Amino acid sequence: MVVDKGESEITIEIVNLPATSARRSHIGEGGEVTTAATGGKLLGCIAVSFCLLCILQASLNICLRLALSSPPDIDCNCKNLTDERDNLRRINLDIEERYKILTEERDKLRIVLNDSANYSQQGWMYFSGSFYYISSITKTWQESRDDCLQRGADLMIINSKEEQLLDGW
Repeated sequence: MVVDKGESEITIEIVNLPATSARRSHIGEGGEVTTAATGGKLLGCIAVSFCLLCILQASLNICLRLALSSPPDIDCNCKNLTDERDNLRRINLDIEERYKILTEERDKLRIVLNDSANYSQQGWMYFSGSFYYISSITKTWQESRDDCLQRGADLMIINSKEEQLLDGW
């Protein structure tokens, strides 16, 4: 027990007692004695403060989890978009391949068109994917074959009635 004598007040502190029974007494100028239980209120304030901090921490954890985590739909949408992108790339490659093939066919058709224009000017006739030259000069078979070879062709073998009727054009 400690006794402190000041000018107008006396304070008595009792120590080495359990926290719940520790009391502080104060004698004022008028002689009134006030007693305060310092340990119990302090422990209560600490407990309430700790509970409030725990609640605050839990709410912050929840808020951060919601703010930083993506909704479950996002993963599904990302997978769908990735699949769609891959599908569009495949389609694009197919279109590029078709474009290449069509360009080659167009070039071949231009060559055939130019050839057909040249052949038409020289008296050749187009029939069923082939060009025919019908000569009005009578020659032997060997002379006719030599003439055809000079023109880059050969004598034809008639396989249908339509080919036989070419002479009538």
